[in-house]
Amino acid sequence: MPAYDFIAKDHSGRNFRGTLSGPSEQSVYAKLQRLGYVVLTISKRADSEKTPFITSNITKDDVVIFSRLLSTVMDSGITVSEALSALENQESNFYLRKIISQVREDVEAGVALSDALARHPRVFSNLFVSMVRSGEIGGNITSVLERLSDYLERDQEVRRAVDETFFYPKLIFIVASVIICFLLYFIIPRFKMLFVKVGAEDLPWITRAVIFVSDILINHGIEILGGLVVLVILYIWSRNSPALRAAVDRFSMSLPYYGALSSRIAMSRMIRSSGSMLETGVPLLDTLETARGILDNTVINDDIDRVIENLELGGDMASPMRASRHFPPVVVYMVGAGEQSGALASMLNKCAEAIDKELKYSLGKLLRVLQVSLLLLVAGIVIFIAVAMYLPVIDILTSKLPA
Repeated sequence: MPAYDFIAKDHSGRNFRGTLSGPSEQSVYAKLQRLGYVVLTISKRADSEKTPFITSNITKDDVVIFSRLLSTVMDSGITVSEALSALENQESNFYLRKIISQVREDVEAGVALSDALARHPRVFSNLFVSMVRSGEIGGNITSVLERLSDYLERDQEVRRAVDETFFYPKLIFIVASVIICFLLYFIIPRFKMLFVKVGAEDLPWITRAVIFVSDILINHGIEILGGLVVLVILYIWSRNSPALRAAVDRFSMSLPYYGALSSRIAMSRMIRSSGSMLETGVPLLDTLETARGILDNTVINDDIDRVIENLELGGDMASPMRASRHFPPVVVYMVGAGEQSGALASMLNKCAEAIDKELKYSLGKLLRVLQVSLLLLVAGIVIFIAVAMYLPVIDILTSKLPA
């Protein structure tokens, strides 16, 4: 629904500016008149002025809190528009408050809550919209919002666990890289000058190797930095190219430990989201289509496509899952048991809990391995550089000693 900027006189005769959504300029004008305002000017807002530029300031945590509060407020028996108005007035995030205001205006204009949320896809995902829509159809919007909040909170917990696991190793890697580059760029050239002054020509191979790397960094540092920037740009571009993205995902999934871990992370999100949507009454095919959309893994998405195709042909979920090497046996078994018993939603939720526990253990184990490995690697490199530089110094000093 388009948005319109207006200037109007309020009941006390003061001019004020505002924005209101409506199907047409006439409908917005009529609504303002019904509210008792005298409209002075009204104009349609350009598409570029709507909301894309503000959504980057809205985090997933903001959406989780919004969902939880909306469920709590609506559980008290007030209408959707009143609940949105209450959240709008207390929301501290200016950008989210603007989104809530637009959703409220759409709802007051007769638009369904799910459709109003769907107009802000950068904030509210397809999963969010689908679950809200199922709650509207089933008449249990409050309980659906509660389940949605639970799902979003657990999904955030998994994301945080992954981020926290890789934060410390990333920090060690960055600090180590800075230290090593500092040694190669500033300290090694001083040793090189010292060796030249004392006439040390027959240097050990380890020393020549370190000086060679230092010379490359000094003489071609800009080219190396440019090459790294190009690699980053190519990686970002590959994520937007379906063919390259699929190739990158296939390669990453084939890596010994990382492949299994990324598969578990994608599986956890897919299984939990599917269970949550089925619990709220979203049809199975719609559930899988939505779950496919939230995953950032083309390999798993291809497997889900085969599951959807099999269901459309009248088959089951478990068979194509069993044919894929990315679905763990426990997932295939529990999905098959859920289909046979008619309790697929609860089975998927139990399966998600099991995967999350396994994922938590795997992340903890990976963190310990990465910490030790990186510390040993950094220590090894620093010791290597130190030995390379001080071996010739020791030789020079010993050669000066009397026989």
